[in-house]
Amino acid sequence: MYQPSKVEKENELIEKLAREIVNLGMEIPAIFMLESIRPVSRLTSAAGMIFVSPFIYFAGSLLGRETWGEQGFMILNMLQERENTERVIQRVEELVEEMEKKKREIRKNKSLQPKDKHGILSRIKGLIGR
Repeated sequence: MYQPSKVEKENELIEKLAREIVNLGMEIPAIFMLESIRPVSRLTSAAGMIFVSPFIYFAGSLLGRETWGEQGFMILNMLQERENTERVIQRVEELVEEMEKKKREIRKNKSLQPKDKHGILSRIKGLIGR
C-alpha cells in the first residue's frame, strides 16, 4: 500500500492551509502572523502544542469536524521548520496573485462588453412593453 512521504504530506498540508487562508480572506493577517513567528517558529510551535491543541480538539468536536485535531497537530509540527513557514507564506502570496489575475481578466472582459446607452429605465420600459 502506498504511503505518502513526509514531504508529500507537508506539501498537501501547505496547499490546504494556504487555500483556506485565502478563501477566508485572511491572507494579510496570516502573513503578518507567520512572518512574526518565523524567527521563533520552534518555540511558538511547541507552545501551540501545549496551549492551543486542547482548543483545536474542542472546537472540532463542537463543529462536527473531528479531523481538526489531527490536522492542527500536523500544522503545528510542520510550522516548526522555518522553511515550511516560508513555503506557506509564498503559497498564500501565489494564490492571492492568481485571484487578482482572475479578477483583472473578469474586469477586462466586462469592459469589452457593449455598454447599454439607455440605462436601467429603458430596460424596465422594454420589459413592461412601452
